[in-house]
Order: sequence, then structure tokens, then C-alpha cells
Amino acid sequence: MSPTTCSWTPGHASISACATTPVGGANWVWRAGIDNVTDENYWSGASTSFANYLVQGEPRTFKLSATVEF
Repeated sequence: MSPTTCSWTPGHASISACATTPVGGANWVWRAGIDNVTDENYWSGASTSFANYLVQGEPRTFKLSATVEF
């Protein structure tokens, strides 16, 4: 690899948590997360193989979910 065929993009931080709770004979799985915690502008992908392009990263995103396992 050489500087003309490599690309570098700065990163971003994400956090997540998961908990399982038994309720009424079923397991509830709770998930929460924040992607791009500091709301940075960043490139999530880049290519110089067939075409030169960059893919812009997502802004700060909050996620919540609950799943029932029975």
C-alpha cells in the first residue's frame, strides 16, 4: 500500500447497554445505545478502487429496543 492508494478517516464514539429481565415467565431483553456520541462529522467509508468516493457518517443517533424471549 502507498499514500496514493490509502485513505484515513477519523473515528467516532458509540456506547451501548443491554439487560435481561424475567417477567411473567418470559425474558425481556432491553437495549439502549447512542451512536456518534459527540455528534462528530466523519466519513464511514471510502474507496479508491474503482471510483473515488466517500460515505458520510450518521449524526448522533439514540436507540432503544425491547425484545421478549418466550
